[in-house]
Amino acid sequence: MLEQTEELLDCCEVLMPELQQALEYDASSGHLMMGDGALVAANMNLKFGGLTNQVLRDTEITEGCTGPDPATMFYHPFKKTWSLHSTSTDDIEVNCRVKDGDVQSMSFGSEPTSTGNCVHPPPPPFYLLDAPPFDVMMNAEKLAMHNAARVMLKEKEVDACVEKRGYLGKPKGIKQVLWERGLWKEGMIGLVKKDNAKYEEKGPMCASSALPRFCVRERCAAEAHRRAWAYHG
Repeated sequence: MLEQTEELLDCCEVLMPELQQALEYDASSGHLMMGDGALVAANMNLKFGGLTNQVLRDTEITEGCTGPDPATMFYHPFKKTWSLHSTSTDDIEVNCRVKDGDVQSMSFGSEPTSTGNCVHPPPPPFYLLDAPPFDVMMNAEKLAMHNAARVMLKEKEVDACVEKRGYLGKPKGIKQVLWERGLWKEGMIGLVKKDNAKYEEKGPMCASSALPRFCVRERCAAEAHRRAWAYHG
């Protein structure tokens, strides 16, 4: 839909450049579809990764999208460990806080970065500082026990199984995104629907609704119009 609309607008611009296009759409549910990588909080996990590992597009931080809290980590270059508080004079302070005008990535980087003269891996999730960079697979003994349990549940055995999920290249999740924006509060929970009986009680601590002006990508039809206006307007 998005590509078709863009092609139509391009054709109109070539054939009738003197005219301003005005398109009308019916109420088809297809017009409500989102483009690839659309920023929709409901499509994000609370924590990093997930079954689908859907990576959302990066977003530019605008006024009103951040809070007052810091987002700082400390990297020990010799121990190669991360912490939220400095414990040594050798610690390198890494500021993960985004501010107005910054582009915030929705996934953890996969390439080394640098702070001052120190080259280090991308900071891990702030709530799981010992997360491995890459997936850690079960050894043969643990895999055998895992498959024995699957057989008891009448499930098919597997050749390999992840014991600990790595974070590099994975979607950050709402928790990390809020922390980097200075908006994360201890006790926050995932999505709380408005029809939940305890919505009034739990709603204020809903992490997904704490993303102010998340810059949700427009529906496909509106996105095509926006692109055309930016290019031709």
